[in-house]
Amino acid sequence: LRMGHYTIGSRHSDSAILSLTLEIFGGYFGSRLMSNIREDKGWTYGIYAQRAPHQGMPHLVVSCDVNADASLAVVDEIRKEAEILQQQLVDEEELLKVKNYILGQFLSSLTHVFGIAERYKSVWIHGTSFNRVEENQRIIREADAKSVRDAAIRYLNFNQSIICISGPKTGA
Repeated sequence: LRMGHYTIGSRHSDSAILSLTLEIFGGYFGSRLMSNIREDKGWTYGIYAQRAPHQGMPHLVVSCDVNADASLAVVDEIRKEAEILQQQLVDEEELLKVKNYILGQFLSSLTHVFGIAERYKSVWIHGTSFNRVEENQRIIREADAKSVRDAAIRYLNFNQSIICISGPKTGA
């Protein structure tokens, strides 16, 4: 199952806050999508939300492998989790945990030459600068629950998404 829609690119002023919002929503193993659809429902081994930063047409994608019988229910749960982020403030404990995770992942990526090369490549490909990398870290550190909710309202609009479900049909 894949569902997604166009979104903002990495040069947009909301890029860092969208990254934080996506991490909470479905970007890491403890995310809301993973907790709901994997842990609570048992419908998939893994589900992730991420931004595909294609130049000119960046898009937001939620992807998972799921049994065909649960596909439509998964789509409903993805929309439900987005609506919760749009309507309720993230609690401070969850927000702090995800901020620390993102900032820790960044630092970890710089511990070896390939990670540093990836950072240089990303800056070059996306036409940003290392100042922007530092600015994004500051934005994430200073983000509050209201800014996450506002980003969810602006960018997690799954009623306008393209949905792709493929695989064998069951129960026919």
